[in-house]
Amino acid sequence: MKYEKSSNRLLHRALLLGTPAGVVAALTYSFYIMTDAMLAGMVLSPAHIACVGVVAPVNILVTALLDILGMGSSLALVICIGRGDRKGANRMFSLGLTSLVALGAVIVGACLLWAEEIVGVYGARTAETVALSAAYLRFFAPAFLLDSLNFSLMKTLRGHGRNAESLVASIANLVLKVLFSYALIRYSSLGLAGLGLGSTLSQAAVLVFLLVVLYRSKTGLHFGFFRYRWAEIKKVVKLALPSCGDQLADSVVACIINNILVSMLGILSLAVYAVVKSMRDMICCVGRGVGWSSSPLFGLLYGVRDNNGIKRVFSSSFWLGLAFTAVWAGAVLATMPLWLKLFGISAGGEVDPALIRQGVYIVAAFFPLQFLCRQLTVFFEATERFGRSLLNAVTADSIIFPLLLLLLLPMWGYVGLWLSWGLAFAVFYLCLYAWMCWQNKSPVISLDQLLSLPSMIREHVPKLDISVRSREQGVGNIAERVQEFLNGEGIERRTAYITALCLEELAADMVSHAQRLADMPEEYQELLDIKLFVENGQISVNIRNAAQRYNPLDFELDDETFAKVGVRMAQKMAHHIEYNYMYKLNVIDIVI
Repeated sequence: MKYEKSSNRLLHRALLLGTPAGVVAALTYSFYIMTDAMLAGMVLSPAHIACVGVVAPVNILVTALLDILGMGSSLALVICIGRGDRKGANRMFSLGLTSLVALGAVIVGACLLWAEEIVGVYGARTAETVALSAAYLRFFAPAFLLDSLNFSLMKTLRGHGRNAESLVASIANLVLKVLFSYALIRYSSLGLAGLGLGSTLSQAAVLVFLLVVLYRSKTGLHFGFFRYRWAEIKKVVKLALPSCGDQLADSVVACIINNILVSMLGILSLAVYAVVKSMRDMICCVGRGVGWSSSPLFGLLYGVRDNNGIKRVFSSSFWLGLAFTAVWAGAVLATMPLWLKLFGISAGGEVDPALIRQGVYIVAAFFPLQFLCRQLTVFFEATERFGRSLLNAVTADSIIFPLLLLLLLPMWGYVGLWLSWGLAFAVFYLCLYAWMCWQNKSPVISLDQLLSLPSMIREHVPKLDISVRSREQGVGNIAERVQEFLNGEGIERRTAYITALCLEELAADMVSHAQRLADMPEEYQELLDIKLFVENGQISVNIRNAAQRYNPLDFELDDETFAKVGVRMAQKMAHHIEYNYMYKLNVIDIVI
């Protein structure tokens, strides 16, 4: 119980610190995605929204292909840092950037050369629709690569505590896109193609900003050209493939749905579908933001094999995301007339507003199940469970959804479409729950069983867990407790004594620094965790505190209060000692 208490407060604070930036970033990203459909309807016509709907699945497909490398390398980077492998983190950082540029150049070239053929596959039938959609795709294509680069860099910066800069980049991207796109579509002869060019210009400006921020930040990451091993590339792909595989499957499903809707309901049905999908994504984006925020923390805790910490963060992030999403969904539904106006949908127009309202209400009713699906996918990705993540990501909306659609669309038209979309998640989780109950021979499923943590995590718990409070006198008994523990583990008395003194002084240094910054409010009295493991005759220590960046191993930060004699002693006797700053946590890994 002591272990859970000392971990929970620190990790809960870290999650709360990172969540607002992630949620706002997800909101701005959602607005970014729906901006083109809005401007097309507001300035042009619903037929132009349909052309945006034709290109949307292409965007999903290309983004998924690129994010396999960008997202996978970001997750691998976080896991390396959690394990204290700075060299591996730099390799993953460099691998992500170089592979994104190489693959992105090929994809952009293909979109430029074969735009007409691509949009034809995704539902463009008439000559006018093909011409408009192809022009839009050609100008939008460079934004595919720039968007993936920006997403990868923002994920890396958020993981290193640079939430403010990531947030600024997200907001700037949205604002610039609206300004550029509106100016180009209104005051140039580009028409719908101006929307694509606006996206490209905004993404290019944000990329420059993020590179400057990364260069000036003390992340410890350095770009370099390495000779990468196939095993590293395979690991990166494996980490991100479940989520990105879901997007790939979504693109295929979207292609099928586009063609079915055009055949059965006409070209304007793509405009109805595009608007409802935009609204659905906007409602669910808050949950996506919580997922983005918790993913680096999952990776960090997985790297240090913190069993209870992982469960705590999953539980907190799920309920936090559910609450945020419910409030946001209520606000969106209450302001539905405003959103319809922004999309250019009005009574007596080409598209019936009642169809949009109907679709949004039905789909929104299933958002808790959609959020659970997303959060489990993020969790399984960050903890290297390829099979579970892929099953969770793909089954509901890429397999069950089209099957239900074939059954319900001919019977109920648009209502069948919306019900198929939502019921897919209900069917999946009912089947999953029944299977887990049968497997565990019990009608009750615990959090451990739901998360299916591997044995190396479940069995790896610290034999000594110390929580140091923000009052400095809380540091005073660390040495005594550590020495008593190590003596009991059979560690040589001199080694146990020196280790105890080193850890006490290191903790005192970090606590004193946090006090001087006045970084910790009164309600967060447990400032610092010290966890000791003894494995294979080695002492493994993990120290972390939730505060502003402070590296006690950096002697340039030395001051009058501490001479850091203990730190120097620890560096001399340790086989490995590493400092990292991740997710507003100062983390030190020591192996003695």
